[in-house]
Amino acid sequence: MTTTSRHSGCRYGLTGRRPERKGGNEEVFTAISKTKSNAGNEMKALTICQPYAELIMRGEKLVENRRWPTNYRGPLLIHAGKSREWLELDDKGAADEMYEIPLNEMNFGAVVGIAQLRGCISFWRDRPVDPVVLEAWPWFAGHKHTEGPWCWILERARRFSRPFPYRGQQGLFDIPVILSEHGLQADPRYARNA
Repeated sequence: MTTTSRHSGCRYGLTGRRPERKGGNEEVFTAISKTKSNAGNEMKALTICQPYAELIMRGEKLVENRRWPTNYRGPLLIHAGKSREWLELDDKGAADEMYEIPLNEMNFGAVVGIAQLRGCISFWRDRPVDPVVLEAWPWFAGHKHTEGPWCWILERARRFSRPFPYRGQQGLFDIPVILSEHGLQADPRYARNA
């Protein structure tokens, strides 16, 4: 259900009820593990350039800014794009200077983890944030990565111990996945190598 507040024009997407304030303890792989078979499942994914994909995995970036909204809510695979254009490399080219992340700690062209996409909020700095949004996410207005115009709220990001190579795409896209003894990975029958 999407609701529009008359106070700020702020739109927020809810999953039939107000979002939980604290993350639940349910396993993020529930969407896959409860299916009848481990083969032929698809999960939504989003390509995010480095260093931002790494910041999401570290729990430092709770908002992904996009120019377009989404109605999707649920598990979201985080794909780290190949591009290095968003990095501000130090003189040695060994680390992102702005966030002080060594290059060897970042993956490129791979699915690095998973997060829960909980909301999609229209945000404009010159308009007040809806009180309902601030009740659900009190940190939202002051978060350093809240820029808009559409803020995708990410919670419970988890890094994969074994990122898997995959070619990214623009927009939300589906990745066929399987559960194996190594964890979640691209279904080799449909793999698109990076």
